[in-house]
Amino acid sequence: MLTKIIVLSIYALVIIVVGIIGLRKTQSFKDFFLGGGKVGAIMSAFSYGATYFSAVIFIGFAGKIGWGFGYSGMWIGILNGLIGTLAVWALLGWRVKKMSVEMGVHTLSEYFEKRYESPMLKLIASVAIFIFLIPYSAAVFIGLSYLFASSFEGLQYWHAVIFMGVFTAVYIVLGGYKSMAMMDTVFGIIMTAGVLVLFGYTINAGGGLAKITSTLQAINPKLVARVLGMVLSQ
Repeated sequence: MLTKIIVLSIYALVIIVVGIIGLRKTQSFKDFFLGGGKVGAIMSAFSYGATYFSAVIFIGFAGKIGWGFGYSGMWIGILNGLIGTLAVWALLGWRVKKMSVEMGVHTLSEYFEKRYESPMLKLIASVAIFIFLIPYSAAVFIGLSYLFASSFEGLQYWHAVIFMGVFTAVYIVLGGYKSMAMMDTVFGIIMTAGVLVLFGYTINAGGGLAKITSTLQAINPKLVARVLGMVLSQ
């Protein structure tokens, strides 16, 4: 328990320090929402990856989808990587960036308004972002709160939710997007290293991929199916 508290304290301290650094560099609207346009490719990549593949992957996907679909569940991760990440940035990212600079806009809603000369489209985009960001944010908070509640004995779920909400609000207000990108880069590196360590540990503990596969097949053959190995109903 003491180790967990120390790690969590270091985590919180790093976030606060990064937030303060970001706050000192935030002088304008552009700085707060876009990091002054100087975030860079590496930080942008880690920020996108750490946000897109956070609690959804490590808690929801690994636990629910992983056990519910078995090996075939990996297609979700592969397609998310190819379409949700690579295709989005390769096909749209650089074009949107280039046109945003040319038109002098700062948000996606403003981009739609200027690009298609439609104030109504700006309103629709703003409402859509607001509405769909709620369940996404809720999923992340739920995942992290369950993680904290299960890791710290005596900590109730709603305590974790309140803590995460207040803490998130504080560090976002401190430095805006630049602070978020800096923190996502640090924790994105940690997540990447963690995945590699966890993969190696799992393969080693399971006695190799072949043995893991045979064990899963003995439990339920659908767990090792290549496509649609859904076993949730069983």
